[in-house]
Amino acid sequence: MTETRHVRSPEKGTARRSWPSWPEVAPNAAQYLMDALHSERWAISSLYNGSVLYERRFAEQFARYLGARRCVPVDHCSSALIIALEALGIEHGSEVIVPALTWTATATAVFRAGLVPVLADVDPATGCVTPQTVAAVMGPLTRAVIVVHWACVMADVPAIRGMVEQRGIPVIEDAAQAHGAAWEGRRAGTLGDFGCFSMQHAKVLTCGEGGALVTNRIELAQRLEELRADSRSYRADPQPGQLELAETTSVMGANFGMNELSAALLCAQLEILPAQHARRNANYLLLESLLENIEGVTLLRRDPRQDELSLYEVPLVFHDSTWSNSRIADELARELGLRVYTPREPLHRSPLLRPQSKPGLRPLAEHFNRRNAGRDFPGASHVSSSAVVLHHSAFLGADDSMHALAAAVRMVATRAARP
Repeated sequence: MTETRHVRSPEKGTARRSWPSWPEVAPNAAQYLMDALHSERWAISSLYNGSVLYERRFAEQFARYLGARRCVPVDHCSSALIIALEALGIEHGSEVIVPALTWTATATAVFRAGLVPVLADVDPATGCVTPQTVAAVMGPLTRAVIVVHWACVMADVPAIRGMVEQRGIPVIEDAAQAHGAAWEGRRAGTLGDFGCFSMQHAKVLTCGEGGALVTNRIELAQRLEELRADSRSYRADPQPGQLELAETTSVMGANFGMNELSAALLCAQLEILPAQHARRNANYLLLESLLENIEGVTLLRRDPRQDELSLYEVPLVFHDSTWSNSRIADELARELGLRVYTPREPLHRSPLLRPQSKPGLRPLAEHFNRRNAGRDFPGASHVSSSAVVLHHSAFLGADDSMHALAAAVRMVATRAARP
């Protein structure tokens, strides 16, 4: 049952309306958490006592859900990106292409792996990079491409991969916002060499903080485990009283492990994810039809080959408005009693991406500044300045909420229209 919170506009708006709260607690969450709590195994570094770790259960279940051969749970999506880059053995100071429109961690993870992010513009109609925008910034030092599936739209990973694989360049999917989305029947995260997911509080699959990497490159499985567990990987046949992790030490790793309470919660939340997707997606398609007759407002364009949606955020793009998108967001929020906000600034203007603030990153920061200096990103700037965003939880309610949302959008669009 969806919990609701009641929010009323302080100045004006519709009559009191209920919007779904987030997160929704899965029916089995308490049982699994209590089981993990009393298991005497709160981490992958605990002694083996015959019980199966929830971390390993989640890895198997999430890999099966996505159709991937292997899943390595981690503490954050940033860690998944780091170990993906490290598993590829890329030389220090090499370049990795990332979208200009994404959360800062996509780029900061590149720095943390000792590499340099190079920004690629996005298609203003989709918010995602394209083969053309990636090709435009490829250089002799390019060693990988990170493709972000943004908000509720998937990037064309097959086309991008087909373009770069001629040079032996791998593709990493940042699927932090795309759990369960599919392109021609294949889930996000399984189209590139690696798929990296976030289970942070706001995501559609959440444990508060967490992440996972998935791959079909089974030859790198042990290396990935070592990179996230201080050079250790799972034993094939652990004995009671023995650590389940063996010091296999083919590569130096770090401690990016997921704890058992988070893994137990994810096992429960994964059980309700398909039903949540069905509810959100039905409301999204309804809103899409309701917006067709509202002039000057569109949703992002999704490719017809994206045959399954996963909503994280839903951007509404206001074209030729006399108002700023921050004012539009404020007006819609007051009208609906719902949080409406604007996209983040593109990375070339983001106050969060400041590698020069860390002395240890100075050479990489100087390379980053030289490579990206003086460049414009019109696609990312357009989306950032013209869209307002709704969190996916707004789509978990009854379909009458979509009618109320469309009515509010119509009113604001009319008032904000250019004369």
